Amino acid sequence: MAGSAWASVSGPARAEHLYAALQRTPWIAVGHGPKIVYEVFDPNCPYCHALFEELKPWVARGQLTIRAVPVGYLTPTSGEKAAAILMAKDPRKMLLRGEAHYSRHHGMEIPLAIPSGAARRQLRHNLDLVADGTGSKTVPVLVYKTPNGQARFVIGQPGPRMIKALMASIRR
Repeated sequence: MAGSAWASVSGPARAEHLYAALQRTPWIAVGHGPKIVYEVFDPNCPYCHALFEELKPWVARGQLTIRAVPVGYLTPTSGEKAAAILMAKDPRKMLLRGEAHYSRHHGMEIPLAIPSGAARRQLRHNLDLVADGTGSKTVPVLVYKTPNGQARFVIGQPGPRMIKALMASIRR
C-alpha cells in the first residue's frame, strides 16, 4: 500500500528502534543541513516524490539533510529502479536524476537495473525495517529526532503546513 496525502505521527516507542536501525543501514545523503531526516521512499511512489519536493526548499536553504532509504515494492518496476539507485556509481546523482525526471504515471524515469543479490537483500532489509518499525509497509516514512532527543516518525505525505511544523520540531 502506498502512502497517501494524510500523515500519521508516531510516539517515541517504535520510533527509537527504527531510527537506530536506519542509522546503520545504507542511505543516500541529499543536502548538508544541521537537521537530519531519514526518508524511506519507493521510486514509483507519487507521495514520496511530493514529499521530496516539499523538503527541497529546506535542503536548498542549508537547513536540512535528507538521508534517503530506498525500498522497491509498489509496482513491477520499483525494485529495478531502487536497485538502479543503490547500484549506481553515484547513488545521490541517480536519486536526484530520478526526482528531477518524475512522471505521475511512470514514477522516476531512470534506467532499470537487474538487482544484484546484495541490492535485493538491502531492499528487502529496508522494507522489513519499515514494516517492523511502523507496523505497516506504507511509504513515504520520515524518521527524525526531536530537540529533546526522542525519535519520531511520520507516515504518509505531511503536506506543506505540517512540514513547517515538523521542521520546527527536528533536532539540530
